[in-house]
Amino acid sequence: MSSIFYNRIILLLTGLVALLVGVSITFAPELVYASYDVELDVSSTQMSEIRGPAGAFVGVALYLLVSATRERMIRVGLAVASVLYLGTAGGRIVSYLADGEPATSLVWATVIEIILGSLALLAMRNEPKIRDC
Repeated sequence: MSSIFYNRIILLLTGLVALLVGVSITFAPELVYASYDVELDVSSTQMSEIRGPAGAFVGVALYLLVSATRERMIRVGLAVASVLYLGTAGGRIVSYLADGEPATSLVWATVIEIILGSLALLAMRNEPKIRDC
């Protein structure tokens, strides 16, 4: 099978994971954060700060899913996926170093983010460059 097929699978996987995370946090932040042993104070300010980035995850997820269906968008989609996941993992690593070890579920989230971001980054190497994007 061609690299385009595998790259589309990576985009679908990264897009669906980002969509699940974004939608879950947008519409049920208390449940998501409780799974990490974090209790929210549910003030409108805190909810806005939580739901705002979650909405960004949804937007990026939709871009990744569309990228999987359009050959000319695959390379950029893979770059976006690698930035999203490796950037998020990088932020978690900074937090680990600055604040100490988080809940085990967040450690696993970091591992998954590193894997997804690395898969996207490696897949991008096999994708042809597009000059007129």
